[in-house]
Parts: sequence; structure tokens; C-alpha cells
Amino acid sequence: MYQKMRDAFQTRSRRNARSRRVGQFERLENRKVMTATLGSVNDLAFANLEAEVGNVVRVDSATDIDDGDFSTGNLSLREAIRLSNESDAIDTIAFHQSLSGSTITLTNGQLEIRGSVTIEGLGAKELTISGGGQTRIFAEVGSGKRIITINDVTLADGNNLTGAAGAFFSNGSDVTFNRVVMTGNAARNNASALEIAFGKLTINDSAIVNNLGSGAGALRLQDSQGTITNTTISGNGTRAISLFSPFTSGADRLSLTNVTIANNQIGGIEIVGNAGEMLVEYQNTIFAGNSGGNIVARGNNLAGVSIVSQGHNLLDDTPSGDAAHATATGDMRGTDPLLAPLADNNGPTPTHALMANSPAINAGDNDLAVDSNGVPLNFDQRGEGFARVSGDTVDIGAFESDNSGPQVESISINGGQAQRSSVREITVTFNEVIDLKPTDFVIEKLGSRVPIIPTLSTTIVSGKTVATLTFEGEEFVGGSLADGRYELVITDAIKDRSGNRFDGDNDGTPGGARFEEFFRLYGDINGDRTVNIIDFLFFRRAFNDPSAFDDAFDANGDSVINILDFFQFRGRFGKTL
Repeated sequence: MYQKMRDAFQTRSRRNARSRRVGQFERLENRKVMTATLGSVNDLAFANLEAEVGNVVRVDSATDIDDGDFSTGNLSLREAIRLSNESDAIDTIAFHQSLSGSTITLTNGQLEIRGSVTIEGLGAKELTISGGGQTRIFAEVGSGKRIITINDVTLADGNNLTGAAGAFFSNGSDVTFNRVVMTGNAARNNASALEIAFGKLTINDSAIVNNLGSGAGALRLQDSQGTITNTTISGNGTRAISLFSPFTSGADRLSLTNVTIANNQIGGIEIVGNAGEMLVEYQNTIFAGNSGGNIVARGNNLAGVSIVSQGHNLLDDTPSGDAAHATATGDMRGTDPLLAPLADNNGPTPTHALMANSPAINAGDNDLAVDSNGVPLNFDQRGEGFARVSGDTVDIGAFESDNSGPQVESISINGGQAQRSSVREITVTFNEVIDLKPTDFVIEKLGSRVPIIPTLSTTIVSGKTVATLTFEGEEFVGGSLADGRYELVITDAIKDRSGNRFDGDNDGTPGGARFEEFFRLYGDINGDRTVNIIDFLFFRRAFNDPSAFDDAFDANGDSVINILDFFQFRGRFGKTL
């Protein structure tokens, strides 16, 4: 397959005599740098292309030019999109870290996407793509269905002076936004920020806020399917969302999960029907402060319109008229959710925090807090470090109120092994994502006042921080602590990303360290605090037999169990700790 694909690329390339340097492309799976040669603008010939998918072009210039100079420091976003449009070999556009903190302001019109692509930003706080108030930012053009994903960026100040959607317009494709902010966008009509026609829209962990008026909504769906999760739509000069189906054969479907729709000037959701099938489903969602009503419906024929509460929603009014629909379990209507003003509450996107006595706190349904694939949400809109469920029950809306301190779920010595013949690793699992440093952990040998600061590494597993402590240095023979009784202290200096102090004793009240005693006794293979005949039988099995090697008996870390280890074992035989 590789040879055929390479030959095809090279054959197309030879059809054009001009050959220019493209720059560098990077294979996503293994970050292998690949050099590319551009024959015609339409054809890329890779010298060592080894993958059919997963190729990255990296933007390293904040300019908005397309001059054919793709050398280091000169590849613009506009050029990267053109290269992606004209070669199936590029499916991801990323940005060099040197652009962190930059704004790319468009000066040559909208950016036109003609093929499937993923645009990977540097974070919504770190990279802004701006229309400068003069042009729409992105438009999908041409025919055919594409898959377009935009992650980790702010789309600001786009302006379509002649039509719809200042930030992004799509016709017929699947479009996904993850951790994106859309703000300050405007259009002459329809959607001020985002319009999807005859396609599919997915929005996760994002904010559509403070976009300007004159459109039908900040977001508009026409005969499309939309799924919005963990997202804030607030402060827009129009409605938050407009659903429009002008044809009797048309269909719109919108699903909202843990969304906050607040303070939009004309209203929340407007459904405009003409006998087509239109379905709005919502769960764990807040509607508040939307002038003109939270949910309204109008049109020539609303027979196909269905509005369904799946439960545990909070509205500060009661939908009426053509938008009237039944309540479901856990719904609250005519209730003020007590939202704090839109703000940076940490995380990459702005949110409305819940005030201390908000009725939305712990009023959701955990079973409804799932993504578009039915997988439980680990985090609220702000992402890692902000658990989606704090306490026993999820909050309603995009923000999760968290007044509880992080706790330790488990402490494991040697990966859970019973043996204490060596202690090379201690694993501490917390109940949420937290930021740690080595000095948050202190190990003391009982009877000694000399602290041991371990080497720390962390990973995030299922929305929880797992800290692994190991021991480096000449004093740790074979990477293990010496024989003795120890105490691990997890200090109370730890805080979570909401600023809550560590709850060391897991009593639900922040404050206090965690203390955990353990021991090491070389030769104790079953962890019974003594070295006896049972341990000897295991030692004898591993002695001088590479096939039965057990690193718990490797006293000096030389990867063999030999006479040197036997001397250590014999010296401890019969010892109890």
C-alpha cells in the first residue's frame, strides 16, 4: 500500500515541472519528521511517507500571507489551509509553540476549507484567530461531505458583512469544536458566530459568548443535527441558538447536556418550523436571563416540532405557547439559578460559576451527564482539574461547584505486591486532577529526622491524578529504600485547581496532611514482617536461575540473583521487623 501510494504521489508530481520546497511535515503517530516536495500546488510527493493518515503541517508564522515561502518561520495559517486543501496527505494543521500568546488577524479575506481537516490550536487562551472585524474567519466551500474538527483556539471578531456567520460557516459536513471560544463575531443575518446547514455539529467544553447582534442567533442550525455538551452560550446580542427548517422535508435535531444558556439579549432557543421534523432534547441544562424567553417556537407549521426535557433542567421561566412542553424528573422552572457573572474561573474557556446557595448545585442526574457517545463526563467545561461530579451528584449546567478538597483514593506499595523485600515504587491515586511537586511528598525513616524527597512522576487516569514516587541516588541501592520502618507524609500544601486545600484524612473538610506507615525488609517476599523458611523457598527458586528471576530479591540491582544476594538474605534470615 505504501509503495502504491508513494508511486501515485510521485507520478502526479512529475506531471508538473515546477518544484518548490514545502517545508516540514510531521507524522502524528510517531512524530517522524518528513520532507515534502511540492510539484504542482495540487500534488505533494513525500520522500519517505510511511502512513496513509496522520500527517501534520505546523504553522509557525502569525502573518496572513500566501506567498509560497514555506521555509521555517514563514508558514502561515492561510498557506497551511491551502496545502491541506490541495493534498490528501495533510489532515492536521497545528501551530508552533512560539505562537503561544499570538493573535492571527486575517487581512486577506476568509479562510476557505475544501477538505477534511483537524485544526489543533495551542489553547483558547494561547491562540486567537481574528477576523479583525472585517471578514468571516472560516468557511467551508465546495461540494461534498467533510469532517472538520477545530480544537483549542479562540475565534474572535469575525464579521460577515454580506451574509451569515462571522466565525464559521459549513454546508453539508460534520463539524466539531472542542475547547473553543467564539466571541465578538458578527454577521449581517442568520447566525452571528456559527452556522451549520445540512450537516452535523458537535460542541464540547466551549464558550460562545459576547457575539454581536443582528443575526437570528449566535449559533444557527438549518436542517442539521447538533449536540452540545459542557458549554456556555452567554451574553450574545442575539438569541443563543436558532433552529430553522424551511422545507417540509427538512429536519433539525438539537441535544443539550450540561449546558448553560444565559443572558442572551433576544432569547435562548428559537425554533422556526415549516412542517419538517424538529426535535430539541435537553438535560442537566440551565436557561436563565434570556430576554424574550428561554425557549420559543414559531413558523408556518409546527406539527413536526418536539421539545423534550430529559430531566434535571433549571429554567427561570416556564415555556409557553407553541414551546410549551412537559416537565421531567428533577426539573425546576421559574427558578433563579444564581449564576455569578461570566468570568475566567480557570480552565481555557469562560464560565458562569454557581453562587454558594445556587439551586443548581447537586441537582443534576449523574446518569445524564454523558458525552455524545454515552460516556460519563469526567470534567466540567473547564477540563482537567475540574471534576464533572463533585461530591455525590453532578450540578446542573456547564460549571461544577467544588468546595471539597482533593483526597487520596489509594496508596500502593510496589504496585500492590505483598512483598517488602524491596520498596522501589509508591503509587498514590487522588480523587481528582491536581498539580503536584516532589516536595508535596516526604518520607521519613522512623527514628530518623532526615527527610527523603522522592522522585515524582504523574499521569492522569480516568480523570484522576496518579502520582508515582521512586528513589534515585547512590543511597538507594537497586533503587530501593533500605530496611526499616517508614512514614509517608502527603503534605497539606496540596490544592486542587479550584483552590481547595488537601483533605488529608478524607473527612470531607479541607485541611490536614495524610500519613501512611510502611516498611522494607529485604527477603520478606510475602509481607509478613519476617524472613523465614517460606521466604527462603522463594529465594532458592530464583537463585542463579534467570528464568525464575524475581527483582524483589535483587539486593544490589545487578539483575541477577546470586551469591551476593544470598549473603544479604542469610544476614536477615529469622529477622522480624
